[in-house]
Amino acid sequence: MKKIIINADDLGMSGTVNREIESCIQKGLITSTTIMANMPDFEGARKLYETYKDAISFGWHMNLTEGEPLTKSQALLDFGYFVETKDGVRMNGMAFWKQKFFPKTIREEIKKELRAQIGKIRDNGIRLSHADSHQHIHTSPALLLVLPSLLSELKIERCRRMRNMVASPLGRCLRDFAMTGYKWQRIRMADAFGPLRDFLSNPALCKDDEVVELMVHPGASETDNPKAANEYTMLKDLDLNTINAKLVTYWEI
Repeated sequence: MKKIIINADDLGMSGTVNREIESCIQKGLITSTTIMANMPDFEGARKLYETYKDAISFGWHMNLTEGEPLTKSQALLDFGYFVETKDGVRMNGMAFWKQKFFPKTIREEIKKELRAQIGKIRDNGIRLSHADSHQHIHTSPALLLVLPSLLSELKIERCRRMRNMVASPLGRCLRDFAMTGYKWQRIRMADAFGPLRDFLSNPALCKDDEVVELMVHPGASETDNPKAANEYTMLKDLDLNTINAKLVTYWEI
């Protein structure tokens, strides 16, 4: 029998997202969620942790692509990874994804920002089960050389793997190989990962004895992210009794 983690990304992004995630917790639709430390409703995320910390697992949603950074790195500004706007310094979208290698100066500034994020979460008394990342930045080529050792330093023992719920055996093998750095650091991962919609369209992509993580985005905007919004509709309409699986949290990996 499969063991399935249903993780809601983006906790703390907004009041709307937080309310939808809370609704999912109350209805038993998710078993895990991950917190964005630098987004507008972090306080709401903290309150949800206090209320539901014994019901689901709470992880860290590493973020280098959206919102206001917690550090004001001049080096990241100079290289265009952060940008000045009329509202202040902001993360520059997917700029990190375009790089194949970061010089040491940039690597250290990235680590400072991520240490600040996890520090803020832990300083608020939140015990983290695992880490994943906004827009999958922890699987970008250059950051695969940076983040495994950082997670080990920060004593994060579990992490989301690269999306490997794919039809091609070779594709799955290559995506699993990309996570070798995390495995070397003895960071545990689910056997398979992908969006809920992929799993529902083809459950056979996962073996019966695997631990599977399914990603959802409660509160996603139909305008900004139609796929995620549609996926959330699938989750709300889902009869969990029809899935031949046991629902688990990240603590159970």
